Amino acid sequence: MVVETRYVTSGEVFVAYQISGQDGPDLLMTPGFVSHLELSWENPHAARSLTASARSPD
Repeated sequence: MVVETRYVTSGEVFVAYQISGQDGPDLLMTPGFVSHLELSWENPHAARSLTASARSPD
């Protein structure tokens, strides 16, 4: 799954975020103090979890 990384600022801090999926409730995931959002998709376990979280609960 290809997901675009977007950025917002909070004061002098840049926050990266991605939107995946279409419908359903919004989910905010905060993996920890230091993480790499784009590299998470390269880890098979993390990618499976992220993909499952993006699916709408049918």
